[in-house]
Amino acid sequence: MDKLSELYEKIDRLNRDEFRQLRAYVDQHVEPPQIKDETPHERAVALMAAVENFWEGMSQDEINAIVEDMNMEYIEPLEEDWLSEEEDH
Repeated sequence: MDKLSELYEKIDRLNRDEFRQLRAYVDQHVEPPQIKDETPHERAVALMAAVENFWEGMSQDEINAIVEDMNMEYIEPLEEDWLSEEEDH
């Protein structure tokens, strides 16, 4: 652990350019997250399983208030063709 704390102290003393170089070095050694090759149906099933208990413990009035708030404002996607891009995969 002493070596790690010594390393932290050295990192704290780096100037901006040295820190950027260190960051680039570390980024080269970090593995990107694995992207699952799932069908849209499989993603939907996983999403539904993840939110299955979302409403649990809430009254119908609380649920209605949340749904109403979510439907108050429509937000355009950042890219107009986001859906077609998703279908291409």
